[in-house]
Amino acid sequence: MRDFYTRQELAKEMNVGVRTIDKWKREFGLPYHKFGSEVVFKKDEFEQWGKDRADAEIKKKKLLLEVEKQKERK
Repeated sequence: MRDFYTRQELAKEMNVGVRTIDKWKREFGLPYHKFGSEVVFKKDEFEQWGKDRADAEIKKKKLLLEVEKQKERK
């Protein structure tokens, strides 16, 4: 079993298009490695990236809820 995905494999795994994978690389810092013209994604790095993004979203939502509570108190 390989420890990396190709762009096409990752897109299929995540049920998104290859262009979405490219967007995640550009705009959201999805870690990747380039070998000549081939782009690959290490599975462990992808999993950590996903966990980090999920943690950041949770923190963001908690902060927004706290701001809303403070507004209601005023």
